[in-house]
Amino acid sequence: MDIYSALAEPTRRKIIELLALRGQLSATDISGNFKISPPAISQHLKVLREAKLVDMEKRAQSRIYTINTNKLHEIEVWIGKINKSWEQRFDRLDCILKEMENNNGVTIERVFDAPVEMVWKAWTDEELAKKWWGPEGFSAPSIKMDLRVGGMYIFAMHGPAGSEWDKDIYSAGIYKEIVPNEKLVVTDYFSDEAGNKIKPSKEGMDQNFPDEMTVTVLFEKIEDNKAKLTIIYPHPETEEQYQAMLKSGMKEGWNSSLNKFALALEK
Repeated sequence: MDIYSALAEPTRRKIIELLALRGQLSATDISGNFKISPPAISQHLKVLREAKLVDMEKRAQSRIYTINTNKLHEIEVWIGKINKSWEQRFDRLDCILKEMENNNGVTIERVFDAPVEMVWKAWTDEELAKKWWGPEGFSAPSIKMDLRVGGMYIFAMHGPAGSEWDKDIYSAGIYKEIVPNEKLVVTDYFSDEAGNKIKPSKEGMDQNFPDEMTVTVLFEKIEDNKAKLTIIYPHPETEEQYQAMLKSGMKEGWNSSLNKFALALEK
């Protein structure tokens, strides 16, 4: 019998564990650790000897068993190969996931304990949006939505007093697709108060940041009182633009805003 078949049986694995801990044991000592009969233990020991996993030495009236370390080394080498193979697979998987992330741009997901209809309303109602738009510590002094395909939205957020963001910061865009309670597709860009596109301030912003992006927001019913929100920014035209998006802190900013969103839903 080969070593792997011999170790397939739980009792024989336990015998190997005992010998690994104790170094050497007599057949009687081994048998004392099990509830099965001594003849049954003798059969298991015979299998382990035939597989050359253990050595046996006669001492007076006793038979002393020890582990054959050479055979265990074979198993160790084999396990090492398996581990290396899996590590390589995980490395490849990590590369694939990173590539997928690069191809897919930036995605933010959050599950809320609220019906999908309530999540939709909190996202598309001007007064409700004022309660959560912008990261924590920011306010939303102005929210304007012309919620129709071809309509424009203009959102303003204002940072903490005394900070570099202590001013009205506008973003705007056009509604491209609207499926109530399911999907929004909009353009998104930095703007002035009237919704005209502007280049973001050089302060704290990589100038490679895309001038305009298309954003998809998905609303998914998971249960009657649970909904998943997914915000998807596709990969921009260049890698420099993509890196600028990542460095801008947009993921962190969105997650902070969604913390406020969750609180608005509770109220």
